[in-house]
Amino acid sequence: MKKEIDLPKMEITIDGYFIVVKYKKNVTIERDDAELFTQSLYENTFNECKYVQLSDVREMTTMSREARDYFAEKGGQIVKYSAILLNDGIQKTLANMFSMFSKPKVETKYFTNEKNAIDWLNANL
Repeated sequence: MKKEIDLPKMEITIDGYFIVVKYKKNVTIERDDAELFTQSLYENTFNECKYVQLSDVREMTTMSREARDYFAEKGGQIVKYSAILLNDGIQKTLANMFSMFSKPKVETKYFTNEKNAIDWLNANL
């Protein structure tokens, strides 16, 4: 069953064990946004670590360190693989640096091509 959730700064679609998060244009994600997102997942999933997630951050402005740290800590409770869709190689380099320091508990890969991201997630379902 497909579920769609519209939050103030992001739209979430849950289809089976596939989660798609589209961040809205020109938003800054703060810790309270990260907490609201996580709460929405708990309320709309089976609360088991079997999901894969595609996060489209191409239109988002930025994410606070507190929000990044929260996602790095809490992400592994529901999501087992995460693909993050970026605009370009510069964003990808910065994202890889974030992963080195924040050490997310979820296996995370960064993509500039949506089809490649979806293929990788489907291979890990």
